Amino acid sequence: MIPPFTRAGTRSFLLWMVAVACAFSGSATPAAGQATGDDACLTCHAEPEFLRSQVTTSADARRLHVQPGPLRSSTHGDMTCAECHTSFARFPHPEAAETVTCATSSCHTADPHPDWETSVHSRIQDDDNLAAADCASCHGVHDVASLDDLQVEGGPDQQRMNSQCVSCHLEQAYATDDPHADSTSCAGCHAPHAMQEAGSADSRVAPGMQVETCGACHEAAADSSRVDIHGMALHEQGRTELVSWPPEQADSVAPTCSDCHGAHPMPGTGHEDFQERMIGQCATCHTHAADTYYDTYHGKATRLGSGVAASCAQCHGAHGVLPPDSTGSYVHADNLVATCGECHEAARPAFVLYNSHPDTHDREGSPILYWSLTFMHALLIGTLGVFGLHTILWWIRIWLDSRKAGAHGGTHG
Repeated sequence: MIPPFTRAGTRSFLLWMVAVACAFSGSATPAAGQATGDDACLTCHAEPEFLRSQVTTSADARRLHVQPGPLRSSTHGDMTCAECHTSFARFPHPEAAETVTCATSSCHTADPHPDWETSVHSRIQDDDNLAAADCASCHGVHDVASLDDLQVEGGPDQQRMNSQCVSCHLEQAYATDDPHADSTSCAGCHAPHAMQEAGSADSRVAPGMQVETCGACHEAAADSSRVDIHGMALHEQGRTELVSWPPEQADSVAPTCSDCHGAHPMPGTGHEDFQERMIGQCATCHTHAADTYYDTYHGKATRLGSGVAASCAQCHGAHGVLPPDSTGSYVHADNLVATCGECHEAARPAFVLYNSHPDTHDREGSPILYWSLTFMHALLIGTLGVFGLHTILWWIRIWLDSRKAGAHGGTHG
């Protein structure tokens, strides 16, 4: 007696029969049109249970599974299966069957494939035989998104592409408070097809390219950066030594957008720690200016958590930083009243004589502060020294008196 089929077995057998019938009917009646041929393919490839019964692993079944909805709504929705998959007309598929890639098809041979061939992903794939990102990795296979959909800021297709990048670049995932998390794609900064290593001179995020890359969205900041002291030093000298204030303290290189704002992660300007973080970033180059700033009321208040005390950018500007002797600088003598007046409404010419970067160790440049601090240190050390010595001698006297009293069997009056 032949055992009865299980429900799953019966269904798989029927699907197999339908697939064979549809494949024959599709090839025998080409006049039925495109829909009939694709429907014959989807009879099997839209059924995950059938696919699982034909392959070894679930991963292989998922790879062969095609969802009709996303397929029809994709940018390739008007194409037939046979345009990409050749010699698959019969089931089971012959060994001669093959899938045409984006690079070998007649659609994308001119653009953008040549750009991708020079990218870091292509080189990794060729040199190391690794599964580097290719067309399908970013654009999808059967749910291919159009270029217009991919360029919608924060759109689902753009976020899908970002998740594909993160699947390899785990440590570069957007933080939840990153201002770019819901608006900017990875390709928006790193280039979609001609992507290079971050350290390459040809990379979109290379030091010399960041103003243009970031400026695509932040136009005002980019325009200011092109003419400020940092931008000009970066443009004219590359990442070479930068003349900062004071000149003898210039021991670093010209900063880029990511040097100040970060890249992964990049906290937004509204972040509660942003102001203090920016002071720390300025201090990496302008160490002397930062040390003297922290000696002032502004610096001490900021260190204690004040969010209103003046920081580097509030006095010197953020993207339009110019040398103090430049007439366009916020801290030029002619502009100080207006600059300080942003916070101190009663600012007058006498008010701005305040030294915002006092160096108490500079005897020549700040003699009054230097000698005042020296006197206070001498007074403090002298006072503590005299009274400390007095206390020590007093305790010695008490100890000696207690010993003398013990030797005479009593105490002194």
